[in-house]
Amino acid sequence: IYRLPKAIHGADCSVTWDVPLLALPNPADGGKVLGFLMELRTDPAKNCTGLPTGDSLNEDRTVEEALAEKKPKPLRRGHVWHAFDESRLARKTLPMHLSTYHPLNSPCRSESVVSAFLLQNATQIVTCGHFPSMSEPDQVVWISSATGERLRSAALPGWASVCREAPGVGAVGLLAAGDFGLLALSAEGTQVWTADVGKVETMSSVRGGNVAVVMSNKTVIVVAVSSGAVVAQRGFGYSYVTAVEMFTDGRVAVGAYTNNRATNAVQIARMEIYSSDLQERLTQTWGMFTAKQLDDAHNMADTRVYGLVIDDLEEHVYVAGESAGGNTIFRWNGQDLATNTARDTGTPMWMAKSDAHVGYVGRVRAKDGHVLGGTFIAPILRSQQRLNTFRMKGSALQFDSKSNSLYVMGTSTCCIPGRTAFTLAGQRVDGGDPAGYAGSDPSLVVFDSELRQRRAWTTFSRWRNKGTPAGLSIKDGLMTIAVTTHGGEAITTPNALFPNASESEDQTCEMPEDTKLTDVWLAVLPSLPPVGTPKFPKDRQRRIFVGRLRLRVRSAASFVDDMAARRGLRRGLARAMQVPEDNVNITSVSVVPAVGGRRLASLSELVVEYTVTETEESELDTAALEEMVQKVEQNSTAVMGELVSAIAELAPEFATAIEEVQVDLEAVNITESSLATSSTSTEPSTSSASSSSPNSTDSTSEELVAADVTESTTHEFHAEQDALSSSSGQQGGALLLTVLVAVHRAKWL
Repeated sequence: IYRLPKAIHGADCSVTWDVPLLALPNPADGGKVLGFLMELRTDPAKNCTGLPTGDSLNEDRTVEEALAEKKPKPLRRGHVWHAFDESRLARKTLPMHLSTYHPLNSPCRSESVVSAFLLQNATQIVTCGHFPSMSEPDQVVWISSATGERLRSAALPGWASVCREAPGVGAVGLLAAGDFGLLALSAEGTQVWTADVGKVETMSSVRGGNVAVVMSNKTVIVVAVSSGAVVAQRGFGYSYVTAVEMFTDGRVAVGAYTNNRATNAVQIARMEIYSSDLQERLTQTWGMFTAKQLDDAHNMADTRVYGLVIDDLEEHVYVAGESAGGNTIFRWNGQDLATNTARDTGTPMWMAKSDAHVGYVGRVRAKDGHVLGGTFIAPILRSQQRLNTFRMKGSALQFDSKSNSLYVMGTSTCCIPGRTAFTLAGQRVDGGDPAGYAGSDPSLVVFDSELRQRRAWTTFSRWRNKGTPAGLSIKDGLMTIAVTTHGGEAITTPNALFPNASESEDQTCEMPEDTKLTDVWLAVLPSLPPVGTPKFPKDRQRRIFVGRLRLRVRSAASFVDDMAARRGLRRGLARAMQVPEDNVNITSVSVVPAVGGRRLASLSELVVEYTVTETEESELDTAALEEMVQKVEQNSTAVMGELVSAIAELAPEFATAIEEVQVDLEAVNITESSLATSSTSTEPSTSSASSSSPNSTDSTSEELVAADVTESTTHEFHAEQDALSSSSGQQGGALLLTVLVAVHRAKWL
């Protein structure tokens, strides 16, 4: 973090400030901007040394502490010092109904869970795991979702690998699988049937009355849930078969990866969909590539698939995996090595190295196996300017149609962006102290359904907590999380009967020194607010938002209305409003000269007119708009940073000139025919931005800074709602919602 402008003493080459990534609010006055998080661009002709860099945002230190810390570090030629844009994290706080330690935890013993889910009545959590304090340690345990109290338990005949709920399938209430095969229990815990199929590694969700399991010998078996009878089975010759999911019509999705060798060894991920009898492969993703093809195309990063989940409409399969480096087949559409489908949601893949495993999630179209979109997950190790590891092995993956989001759990190394800025149940992670990081952060990461936006990323540590994810489920807007912890303390709520870990750092236990003692931690919390719905009613006309964006900028005379600027504006608006970028269209850009004092005379106003169109993939509603307005009201500085940083990704020079933002939104009902004839275009206009120009001379950034130091920052917020039914004669009338979202001046200090 740098206070701008700030001289860089000791640097042996030219350095320029490039892109403002995040506006930092003044702690004494939230309406003022204290400084900016910036990218630095160094001289491409020579190496640079002596640059002070401080990762204060990620470590959550104060601005004063950040500015005081100087860590000279050599930077290679033309290096861009990337700082994480925390404003991309749309959610920085999550409430919790309950977070507690497991009632069967005990001192000097290691407990673990493999699954946790909330039953349909939402009053009970089912956990499946190993609890040595019990005479029969392998147990299914029912727990109160209000307090964490143990209600009842049922012993299992061996070590469990996974448990699943089986609602509405006769007498069967849940399924447990492990080294004992497959076991069906009633909702009360009594045994219904057993299937001695061998050791089960993982199991699908229950769909169409069947469940699929992966055996230790890499055989996939489909079993009828009502009776335990084997419906279909198939052995696979792949090196690893790691995941399986069921469709309601009986189709089976299989995740795997293989060991291969060309010039070098490479692991190749694959996801395939089979017919209900497992005899016909219907689609294939990634697995058709040979090691030589990948070597020739420089895609030799190892790739693995670890998890699968199907959306509620069963149109898409979400894939969770890992890539050992950035030259990965996960960048492409799963059918060729040229069509890029990877989306940047905050993980700069140019920083990926082969020694760090990067998490990946992809959205695959079920009918043909094409990857429609994918994104990567990895923390940034600032001290070495590279990505650090995010492990998806043992990960949990869930899709939630209510929030239209994908939820992922994995294990992160240092350093989760904005880690200690996240709040759970009113408590900051590690109390806001970066010294609380102890390694192996069990992490929850949330994306929108199209994998265009990372909505949240957090761990659960109260102090020096570490562990691995053990369970994730979502039902009726409630999320259940389970973590096997090994050290420190996780955040718990006041209603928890078991608020503390049974293992403590000062505890003495008679066991080998290198033994890692573990506890089980559970949480129930609401899923995130929706970011759109998959389909809008067919009997309702399609709607469109018509809006105007006003940007106060420096050097508007030199503004070029080109494709990069318009794409940047479109991305910025989409990011700020949390809608898909494809739905936003820039219709016109024009320059209006500004008048005023010495400072204002050097500024001009860009008026950007745009539309946001409702599609079958993204319904636009006033609730989402109201949420955005509330965000602006609470923290307009962060929203401005989000808008500007998104513009900067595609038009950095334009972004650096923005000093003030004002947004007007209008929601109007528009018919299909009107949409077809509307003259909207994201292409640059030949007349826009050229018909007028500022009537003043440009000032240097230093002059603007000098003028701004003595001028107070204004912060205004207004919201209006008018019903103007007379403005449209279309069927159903017109809904006009005008929201003056924010006027915020960002000071360059």
